[in-house]
Amino acid sequence: RHVIPGGAHDDLDDDDLDDDEESACPALLTPLPTGGLRKVSGGHEYPISYMEQYRILFLRAVHIWVTDPQQGPLIFKMLFYLNTCLILMIHGMTPNISKATTVYYYIVSEYTMSITPLVIIMPEEKGVILREYRNGVFGANVYWFARVSLALCHAICVATISTVYVYPLISMPLVPFPSKFARWWLSQFLYLSCVMMLGLAVGVISPSALAGIKSVVAIELPWLVTGGALPPLSMVRPAVFPLHYPNLFTWAGKLALTIGFTSHGDKAFDTLTNQLLFHPGNADSCFLALGVAFGVIFLMGLAFTTMALNRGDKTAGTRAPPKPASQAPQQAQPVINQPTVQPPFLATSTTTSSTSETNPLLEPSAAGYGATKEDIEAGIEPPEIRIEVEHVSYRHQSKPEKIAVNDVSLVFEPGSITILMGPSGAGKTTLLNLLSGRLPELTYVDPADGKTERPCLEGDVFIDGRKANFKRFKKIGTVTPQDEHLTEVLTVRQTLMFTAELRLPAEFSRGQRIAKVNDIIAKLGLAAKADNVVGGGLKVGISGGQKKRLSIGIDLLANLPVMLVDEPTTGLDASAALNVVETLLNLAKDLGRTIIATIHQPPWTMVCQFDQLALLASGCLVFDGPPAGLADFLVKGGATIPSNENPADFAMETLINEGTDKWLNARDRYTKSSSSSSLSLSKQQQLKLEAKKERDLVLRTTGGQGGGDDDLDDDSDKPAYARSEFMQWWIMFRRVGYVFMIDEDQFPEVLFPALFVCFFLGAAFHNFPTNIYIGGGLLCGMIAHGMIILNGIILNMPLERDLILREFRNGAYSVKAYWFARAILTLLICIFLGLPMTLIWYSMFGLTNKIANWFHVYVGSTLCASVIATFGCIIGLVMKTPLASAQVAEPLGAVMAVFS
Repeated sequence: RHVIPGGAHDDLDDDDLDDDEESACPALLTPLPTGGLRKVSGGHEYPISYMEQYRILFLRAVHIWVTDPQQGPLIFKMLFYLNTCLILMIHGMTPNISKATTVYYYIVSEYTMSITPLVIIMPEEKGVILREYRNGVFGANVYWFARVSLALCHAICVATISTVYVYPLISMPLVPFPSKFARWWLSQFLYLSCVMMLGLAVGVISPSALAGIKSVVAIELPWLVTGGALPPLSMVRPAVFPLHYPNLFTWAGKLALTIGFTSHGDKAFDTLTNQLLFHPGNADSCFLALGVAFGVIFLMGLAFTTMALNRGDKTAGTRAPPKPASQAPQQAQPVINQPTVQPPFLATSTTTSSTSETNPLLEPSAAGYGATKEDIEAGIEPPEIRIEVEHVSYRHQSKPEKIAVNDVSLVFEPGSITILMGPSGAGKTTLLNLLSGRLPELTYVDPADGKTERPCLEGDVFIDGRKANFKRFKKIGTVTPQDEHLTEVLTVRQTLMFTAELRLPAEFSRGQRIAKVNDIIAKLGLAAKADNVVGGGLKVGISGGQKKRLSIGIDLLANLPVMLVDEPTTGLDASAALNVVETLLNLAKDLGRTIIATIHQPPWTMVCQFDQLALLASGCLVFDGPPAGLADFLVKGGATIPSNENPADFAMETLINEGTDKWLNARDRYTKSSSSSSLSLSKQQQLKLEAKKERDLVLRTTGGQGGGDDDLDDDSDKPAYARSEFMQWWIMFRRVGYVFMIDEDQFPEVLFPALFVCFFLGAAFHNFPTNIYIGGGLLCGMIAHGMIILNGIILNMPLERDLILREFRNGAYSVKAYWFARAILTLLICIFLGLPMTLIWYSMFGLTNKIANWFHVYVGSTLCASVIATFGCIIGLVMKTPLASAQVAEPLGAVMAVFS
């Protein structure tokens, strides 16, 4: 997970990784030594000593922090950006109140930048840590010590950068030389260590990243208001004054100002005391206060870690309210009732489908889909599609010498399943991305002469005998990714219902859509789980195999003839994998789908159920034919298959050990000696297939009805949708709005922090005198209005990014429809959340009670929040992880606050 974070590279898998990238941390994968258990850490027994556990956990944490581009590297980039902005703002400025306030906000910004990644990372890695801890790999205190050690290393680095880069360039006093720099570094180290340990403690007990961010805001605002800068200490209200002392901003801010604004470290600068920013006092006591805070937070974090790791889990997922008996679907029977499934190439099929010579895909309707409302109502499936790939090659632009797919020619017949197999790096996923039109049209410089530019993608694809553009795939097929990419809080029925509204023709009534969804649920064998939430992560829901079938059902509702399925059985147990395979077999045979799937090391009994096997190695096609012919191919190539050995596993092991060239020659000999037909079909199917091949040959030789070798359609790059753009927007708006309301990580995590902020601000500035500081309080309320909504957006939108990409690429809706749905929902949240917020803190401030005045403040706050939140939407869509979004948004928010 940490080598390539989930969702960061949605088109990559093992095929695209080099061997050194796959084993990025081999030392951490080494089995623990055996030979007796040792009692360490509270009497628990572990296979290795306390110090060895600590060393391994610390090295793993450092490795992840340094190599994951969304953690250490991104955090240091954002800190450098923040430091540079500070330098540009106050470089050369003489000591005055503005400079002092800016330095104070620099301390506050350091808090935000340092604690935010931790409260996001810790909940995300909790599942891994819980598994290891409960399996007796390490103790809770060892994990906490390792995490704290990494935090201290980070604090040392940041404090050093601040001392060497920031302190001299913001025109702070440099003499006495060793003392000033040493005191600044020590104050920064103690402060940042406390902040990062606080982030670890908050993150380890937070159920989600958004809950952790809520805690950050709940801590930051009281500290900011009672720290002695906004408002000054003499104006802090008695109700909140006790928070002035257990406040890291108080001690770190006083140290920064006394070190930077005086030539001696004992007293604060006279200007500051005259402006009542800080009370005079011995600044050295701040070091002691930070040291005490260090110890308290360390012990608190240890207690929180122990509590979090020993806390029980939920035992059952949330179930949606049951449907009335009259609306409940009938219990579905298994897709295939026989305990032993007969290989399809040995069975005969009596299923018939439309054999019309007019292919609607070649002459698409206004909606661009192969099946109309009347066809679906009559049970007529979309036309069968035959795909031919001829001499296709693909090179990576950055590594043109590496050919990901090398001169591959394949035929994918309708009503059949072709599986792509091969060792890691064979090109399976690249071939799927090529067929789906997701590979960018790039060029590379020919290594031979270093000048000539050639296309990375070469070769032709024919759909029913007509030459087609790879980008045309969105109109004839869907891609089912390896990861399910589902909305966790929706039920199975709700997930399919929203998809049905988007993918079925506009003429369908709601009742007809419900009937179609119930039919899909029955076919997938999900009737018993139809009203269960999907779940995911720490949210308990349906099983992995059920999610795979649901993911296939989403694409089945598109009613398109071609389905590309990436690793449908990966991560599933034998029973769940068999259910998924049975579902695919049923779709191919009964509905005439052309299905192409990649599978990683399946059992041989499962391989034999498929129609066609394509074995790839180093980008080359080594074997293509019925799975039953693989053993004969290996024997004719000179290999001896051991008894009870899986021929597929043996083939991949042989390819790895003996190379590709030998088996490419064996393929040529085997192809010449084998029969012309690669699939073992029934007589009826073979007659039908031969007629289709003849028609395809005529189309290819004559150029089709349109003539020539042009792409399948002139408008092949223009997507066609089942619903209008307005209806796409309306459906997406309802879905994102419904998810926002029912997800406990969205609406509650926005509402309750907002109420806390406005009540606390109201108490801190209750009946405040009219001066510049009440303007600061009003500004805090307006910024908090936008920042609370921003936090929810930047943490949730990256989590749905993969789902949106999948649906968009499969032709469910346009970019405009999704963006307007998101933007309008964001605007409505700003409008409705601003009403209670501004009413509460405005009335508590003691400002004029004229409705017109309050309304102007409300409109200004809503407009400000809308701009901030819309900016958050852009960041959430661009960045690939919640951590990356937060690390980009937080420094920008800090700069906006300072310039405000």
